[in-house]
Formats: sequence, structure tokens, C-alpha cells
Amino acid sequence: MIKEGDLILLISKEGRVLVKAKRQKLQTRFGIFDLSKVIGKKYGTKIKSHLGKEFYVVRPTLKDFFEKYAKRLPQVIVEKDLALMLAYSMPLNEGKILDCGTGSAFLAMFLGYYLPNAKIISYEIRQDFAKIAKENLKNFGIKNVKVKVGDASKVRESGFNLITVDIKNPEKIVETLYNKLLPAGYLIFYCPTVDELNKVVRKLSKLSLASMEIYENIVREWQLTKTLRPKTMGIMHTGFIVIARKV
Repeated sequence: MIKEGDLILLISKEGRVLVKAKRQKLQTRFGIFDLSKVIGKKYGTKIKSHLGKEFYVVRPTLKDFFEKYAKRLPQVIVEKDLALMLAYSMPLNEGKILDCGTGSAFLAMFLGYYLPNAKIISYEIRQDFAKIAKENLKNFGIKNVKVKVGDASKVRESGFNLITVDIKNPEKIVETLYNKLLPAGYLIFYCPTVDELNKVVRKLSKLSLASMEIYENIVREWQLTKTLRPKTMGIMHTGFIVIARKV
């Protein structure tokens, strides 16, 4: 049932609107919706605007939240890279994960959403960034991620199955984080530049690893207009992903 305060997605072939369910009227480009009519109803019910536009009311996915509702800082790890990190490490659902450099919490949220039984600790050095991250986590209802304000190089916890790193000068804490991993645990770095990538790889090469892989994830979208062809513009390079496994 839809409760007051729930995030809901109004969706039709004309577009999407992501909003919190409240006993009020919502003005959109599709017309005015009376949201009080959906409270107490089942997800999948229909609602009409005063212009007669009909929409389904459904639960939003994490992708909907990222695109339509989340507070976003200047740089985030985008979905294609988030998916690669998860797919190529496949951490245990009941495992323990450390996320270094929370930012907007997109990576922490992604891990928390797909690994609901895992314990995730995320460190962010900036108080203002941590505040935004906590708001995003609360708004989407992810409860297995704990955001801490602090320096990732001074993390006290250990025994992690997975550690993700998206911070400045990550090469300085490679060995520190390696020592906090359990055997067969994964250490994943997100490096925006070749210079940073090179520094991280050199540090990792000195450690005992079962494997180390480097990826650049490029996705090309196609469009269907008069002809079927690749889109002229798109997001190509976003960052390099280093996935190392401890042995």
C-alpha cells in the first residue's frame, strides 16, 4: 500500500514524475494531480491529472531516483560503471564493505540496494558532502549503509570483503586498505585520469594479488529516427576501474 511520505513514480508514455506521496495537489507539465487520492491504494493504480492525462503510480527504481530526485554533487560514478564494479566483484550479500569517498552516495546506495544483507560503511572527509549523502540514503530508504565523516586513511574497522575507493590521491592508502581486506577480498579503485591510474597500479603491483584488472567502460546508445544509427553525442570515457583481488 502507498503510505504518506513514500516516494512514488507517476509514469506513462508521455513522461515520468517522481515525488513523495502527500495529501496535496501536484502541479506538473502534464496537469495537476491530486496525490491524496493514491494514499492507501496499491502500487500500480492509476491517477489522472485535471487535463485527463492518465499515469500509473509505481515504486521508483534506483535509476529513477538517481535521475529524478537525488541530490547530485559535481562528480558521481554513473550507472554503467557502478554495474561493472558490482558484476566483476560479486561481493557476498552478507559481507562487510568499505566505501572510501562517499560523495553523493551513488556507489554506496547501489551496493546497499543490490546487497541488502551486507553491512556497508562509507567514509566522507567533507561534512557538507556527508550531509547530502545521508539525505539521499534516507529519501530512498536504504538502511544498511552507514556514512561516517572522516579520513579514509584512518579507518579503524577491518575484515572487509570489498573496499571501493573514489578519493583524491588514492595511491597513498593502497597498502593501508589492502591490509583491511579479508583473503580473496576485492579492492576497487575508480580513477578519472591515466596519471592517477598509473600511480594506483604501481602501488598495487607491489602487493600479493590473485588478480588485477583494469577496465574502461564505454557504452554507445543507438537511436531510431528515420534510420537506425548510433547517437551522435553520448557519455564515453568516465573513468578507469581497477579491480584487484587479495591472496
